[in-house]
Amino acid sequence: MKLLYGIAFVSAVATLVNGLSFSEIADESAPSPRDADQTSDEESRIYGGLNADINKYPYVASLLVGGIDQICGGTLIAPQYVLTSAFCLAWYPVDLQVSLGGQRSKGPKSREAETIRVVEAFEF
Repeated sequence: MKLLYGIAFVSAVATLVNGLSFSEIADESAPSPRDADQTSDEESRIYGGLNADINKYPYVASLLVGGIDQICGGTLIAPQYVLTSAFCLAWYPVDLQVSLGGQRSKGPKSREAETIRVVEAFEF
């Protein structure tokens, strides 16, 4: 029982210390999400983040099922390869499409995936 109380005390102190140290290093100049006329859903995203120009990041991919349901994102690493998390493909979607270069889920350079290859996880 004393061990549980000790763990609880150490956890409380660590939480308090981390909370105080974060406030000391937080960037006071970061804009508030409320100042940017955002919805509550947008406020919960990246604090102080900025909207990205889609034309500056053409290698960002959207993985779609049925051409409309975005399931994950990825990165174009070669003309014919998109790298994504194996978690995104754990259930091998049948109608998988990859979209590049557009704000909409089905961009101007959208095509069906020809091959899905999941590389086994490496142990470090």
